[in-house]
Amino acid sequence: MRLLQHMSIEKRLLVRLSIQIHGDSINALSDEFYRTLFQRNPELREIMPDDAVALNKKFFNMLAVFKGVKHLEKIESSIKQLGKRHFLKYGAKMDHFDDIRTALLLSLETVLASKFDDRLRDAWEIVFDEVASIMSGGLPDEGLSEKSIPITSITSSDNGLLAEIGGRDVVYAIHQRLYDVLFDEPWLERFFYGKEKSVLVRKQTEFMVAAFGGENHYQGDTPAFVHMHMMITEEQLSIRETALYNAMKDEGMSDDLIVRWLQVDRSFWPGLIKQSVNECVLKCTGQRAIVIEKPLGYHAPKKR
Repeated sequence: MRLLQHMSIEKRLLVRLSIQIHGDSINALSDEFYRTLFQRNPELREIMPDDAVALNKKFFNMLAVFKGVKHLEKIESSIKQLGKRHFLKYGAKMDHFDDIRTALLLSLETVLASKFDDRLRDAWEIVFDEVASIMSGGLPDEGLSEKSIPITSITSSDNGLLAEIGGRDVVYAIHQRLYDVLFDEPWLERFFYGKEKSVLVRKQTEFMVAAFGGENHYQGDTPAFVHMHMMITEEQLSIRETALYNAMKDEGMSDDLIVRWLQVDRSFWPGLIKQSVNECVLKCTGQRAIVIEKPLGYHAPKKR
């Protein structure tokens, strides 16, 4: 039975709380972590970025995973993909996890001092081991070539749907219609502030093409990981679904294919929906949870 099923909520919350309380010490913790890590294993210095800003960003991203440990089930597949990308980009190995674990625990002990008591140490050890277990599951078996490792793996929910839809060009056209609406949608538009519409259309198309059984060119994280800092409700996803439905109708898609597309799309909802802002996980220090209140007098769009 997986350790994840036995990890107590108390230990998960202890780890998350220790990061939140000591947010001002994150930079010091990052510096201490890399100093200890490179001292323990100098070879790691050669495969990591030679830039303090880049290193700090990687450290903040690592802590973001631990801040999301309360809802680890929702981002488990994304953590596994991190393991794959670390193998491809940095040549990650199983024994690196021991070095990282030791460096992190020693750094926490140094920076947090007496606050890093036995109870907190025990929580960090258990949580780290579980995250490392998931991430190492993304590393290839020994002897597997890099070319045989996909950057990301999307479980297809409806093999063959892509051909019946009409191929990638039709999926792309529907997403163009969808994002034209979403970028002007009174309640949802703020989710897209600062985003490039064409980039979102391309990425969403690559993701869904793979989910429909087509060739996988998507290189991003899973929806749960990408949106973990956003307070997304089921009502908001229903509004997006209406826009998607209308886009497919406008493109001339049959009702049967629309139903099958929406079934695939809905399969990703459990990893997106949050009941409160406390379920949001910030990816780096200074980032804020995105919470968008419903506009006064708002009326949800209707399916055509």
